Amino acid sequence: MGVRSLPDSVFEVERILQVDFNEQTNIMVYYMTLPAVAHADSKMQEEYKTAFHNIFRENYCSDPDIQFLFKLGVSILYNIKANDGGFLAEVPFSKAVCDNTTSGNH
Repeated sequence: MGVRSLPDSVFEVERILQVDFNEQTNIMVYYMTLPAVAHADSKMQEEYKTAFHNIFRENYCSDPDIQFLFKLGVSILYNIKANDGGFLAEVPFSKAVCDNTTSGNH
């Protein structure tokens, strides 16, 4: 299955439940739930990871607030769960992702 098999409604609404920051690793972790996804399907985990990686890259690489975090050496990790609390994906996002986008190597 390709990324296109996920319905657009999955990505429209999300709830950020918690944000943690690890000072030792400089990683900010966002814990998110997708209310439109009733339960997690382990067969779809890689697809969700790829889809969200692409969405974050396309939408956040030019965001000034994200760029500010990257200048401070902060990386982001998105922990994404279904509405039932089941694991969907863990998506790392860092300056390197955006650097690859702007250099055309994505």
